[in-house]
Amino acid sequence: MKIRIFLFVIPLILSINMLYPQCEFKNTSFKVGEKLKYTGYYQLGMIWIAAGEVKMGVDEGFYKGKNIYKVTGTGRSAKAFDSFYRLRDTMHCYMDKKTLTPYYYCKIAHEKKHYSKRILDYDYKKNKVYYTKFKRHGIRRDTINMMNVCFTDLLAIAYQSRTIDFEKFGQGGFITIDMIVGGKIYNVRVRYLGYETIKTKGGKEYFCYKLAPYLPENSMFKGGNMLVWLSKDKNKVPIMVESKVVVGKVKGIIEGYENLLNPSSF
Repeated sequence: MKIRIFLFVIPLILSINMLYPQCEFKNTSFKVGEKLKYTGYYQLGMIWIAAGEVKMGVDEGFYKGKNIYKVTGTGRSAKAFDSFYRLRDTMHCYMDKKTLTPYYYCKIAHEKKHYSKRILDYDYKKNKVYYTKFKRHGIRRDTINMMNVCFTDLLAIAYQSRTIDFEKFGQGGFITIDMIVGGKIYNVRVRYLGYETIKTKGGKEYFCYKLAPYLPENSMFKGGNMLVWLSKDKNKVPIMVESKVVVGKVKGIIEGYENLLNPSSF
């Protein structure tokens, strides 16, 4: 269960940043071919143990006649943990290339012997999002009314947020967003904390924007602030994330990157 929590929370933390109250975004931070890789750690006592990895990448494609970004995120447990809790998760999101508006989201989860597939299909003409969950023993369908409010998902928000000028909010400022996870709407408040330099185990230093998403307490999260560090450059790459969960603490640290759109500060 700890591995499952870790591999869910890393993409979530990576994706929760600050959004303007708008539904369209101008991409200035990433391009087709970008790849990011993270190692996830779980804290056991005073020791951080490598528990898995998360990869994110951007490809180009078409969806219902529209030119799109196809974003893919994968999460897997480390081989050392496979005998305890084997996990192989894959997420896809299709976004409009001009506005970053999400059209489609899919998560395929293989966790131990369990399998599930979740789909979000956005219908902007009717202001609805159709949620479908497939499991071995049945199908669940729900309709979410957008009510003229912009909704987003785990992968779309990860890339939408990288287009934001955080400094316009001012240190200590915050904003709320509506995000769909598992067919439910979560209202998330995120506070901008200014700048901070972080240092990884390898001794490399990164000058970053520091953010604190606040999630309500539930069966997975302990509640309170997560911490997110994004590179303070035009790429706004998530560098490190950290959060308390119901049992312990998890952390994700960038391990590799390819094909960034802009010159990096690291």
